[in-house]
Amino acid sequence: MSENKNNEFVKKVAEQKYEFGFTTDVHTEVIPKGLNEDVVRLISQKKGEPDWLLDFRLKAFRYWQTLPIPTWGHLTLPELHLQDISYYADPLAKKPKNKEIDPELAKTFDKLGIPLEERLALSGTAVDAIMDSVSVKTTFKKQLAENLKQQASKLAALKAEAEKKAAQLEGVELVIETKVSATGVTYGSVNAATVVEEFAKRGIEIDRKIVTMRDMKKVGTSEATVHFHKEVEVKVPVTVVAENQPAPAVEEAPVEQPVEASVAEEETPAAE
Repeated sequence: MSENKNNEFVKKVAEQKYEFGFTTDVHTEVIPKGLNEDVVRLISQKKGEPDWLLDFRLKAFRYWQTLPIPTWGHLTLPELHLQDISYYADPLAKKPKNKEIDPELAKTFDKLGIPLEERLALSGTAVDAIMDSVSVKTTFKKQLAENLKQQASKLAALKAEAEKKAAQLEGVELVIETKVSATGVTYGSVNAATVVEEFAKRGIEIDRKIVTMRDMKKVGTSEATVHFHKEVEVKVPVTVVAENQPAPAVEEAPVEQPVEASVAEEETPAAE
């Protein structure tokens, strides 16, 4: 009897309206329930995302499909019905005339202590208010735009400097002499550090951290990559030869001799 009363009490509490909360009555666009690749594409389209981000979302979704639903110890939870959920809702789909956002949305964030009016954001901190699946409003847009502009200028300057350094290596090829065995195996490997030393001998200072290459343990050719910038890199040919070994003679292309046409001289009959 006592157990039934407890169950009734729990049910009553669970079903009653939360007295300390509130609701926001705004028009919200909600997509149909369910989750599949078409839904992922729809959400990406509504957000205006680039193709690379859509591809990333699809790869993540396909991987998620291979994962089992997690279980938690000592808990009995009802089964998750993932296809019975809507995964996108947009409270900004229908904007009031002459208003950036629905006044009801602004009131909601005011109640939460998050003022969306810049004049009220005394701390000077930019706010990106998210509700459901979208960003409702971002404050300090002009300042953020200026910051992005300055950041873009700095990034462009870094790339230009990287391109200037990369130009120094244009046409550079390294020939590194080292001790080798009779079978052509080197005593010690030729690696990125060796390449940096060779650059220094030519008066080109390169940070070891930005040079990558596979270790070479025998004579032959390979290449080192110098990463000046995520968009600027130079591949430098590297040839390892035996120490004190004369450089292989460059065979000259045979010079074609001009073909002399044999002209048959006609004998002129002697005049009688």
